Amino acid sequence: MRILKQQLSAATVKIAFKAGVAALLAYLGAQGLGLRSPLWATISAVIVMQANLGSSFGASWQRLVGTAVGVLVGIVLVSLGGHNILLLGAGTTLTVLLCAVLGVYESFRIATVTFVLVALLGGTEPWSFGLHRFLDVAFGLLVALGVTVGLWPPRARRDLRHTLAALLEADARLYQRLVENYLSASNDSGSVLEARGAIKASLATARTLVGDIGREPPAAEDPALTSLLVVVERLQEDLFTLDRGIADSTGDGLQNHLRTELENLAQITVTTFTTLAAALREPQAVAHPAQLSQAVQAVDERFGELRRARVPSQYSADELLRFTSFLFSVQQVALELDNLAAEITGLTSAGQPGGWPARLLRPYRSAGVPLRSGRTHEN
Repeated sequence: MRILKQQLSAATVKIAFKAGVAALLAYLGAQGLGLRSPLWATISAVIVMQANLGSSFGASWQRLVGTAVGVLVGIVLVSLGGHNILLLGAGTTLTVLLCAVLGVYESFRIATVTFVLVALLGGTEPWSFGLHRFLDVAFGLLVALGVTVGLWPPRARRDLRHTLAALLEADARLYQRLVENYLSASNDSGSVLEARGAIKASLATARTLVGDIGREPPAAEDPALTSLLVVVERLQEDLFTLDRGIADSTGDGLQNHLRTELENLAQITVTTFTTLAAALREPQAVAHPAQLSQAVQAVDERFGELRRARVPSQYSADELLRFTSFLFSVQQVALELDNLAAEITGLTSAGQPGGWPARLLRPYRSAGVPLRSGRTHEN
């Protein structure tokens, strides 16, 4: 029962119900209007039913354009050459090329199917068959869009916020597991791989939703959400860098000298991940994460004490390299979380105060490692 509940989410039940309503309305409506083939209207209505308005509009446009291209090619070729079997192959090739030339290549499948139907079933009146086919499809698309807009209208913008929130929660799990593995000198690869898989799936969904937003009314890109995605993608890079940097760290001990500071930083970082995820689900301002920058500073100061005491020199060069890579990565994650908080609350405008002393990562600047912070840091 629990597995069934997980698979049948509210969103899944809604889209299933909407698909059923669209199929029923398309078939009854096509019959009522006296359209030649209610079947095609019904099929079209079901096929273009998508998870949000943007993707529904995109699927509808592709199907409408593809049908128009297929009908046009079919009418012209059958009218000129009759039902010549050689024209079937030539027409299919021409249809695909025409879709590419018109910039609607994604529509070539429905276009070629429509052409074949007109060429083989159009009889002596291909133009009449093609016109009715187009009208059937267009009616089904209108019904599907009407149901999408009128019945629990999903929005790609909202879906993107929720997807980014889920992504941040997966980030928090991966980050916590990586830090725990490193501090305990262990290697729990199973949970790490599971978290990475969830992150990659959510990233792919988020990128698709960005495209859907541009097709949703009002049809315009959302620079704010796109900018959020850019920052979140940078976080993924930092986390994957952290994962690679501590590979083969089983048995390392240098991190134990900063265990208290690193555990505190990890706890605050995970809390910040979840706080930002909640703010994305229910849009709200997020206060500057002062505790996070203070925790980073505490780690930096403690490492400075260790360097002055020449503690790092007691460890091998490989272990020191892994430790400095780890330290840089966790600080970089904290920086990007600060940037993300600023993006969510609109604090990236000129003159807004940052929270990061420029000296925090100064030891790494000498190594030529670029910092990807959206703020200006001053000494």
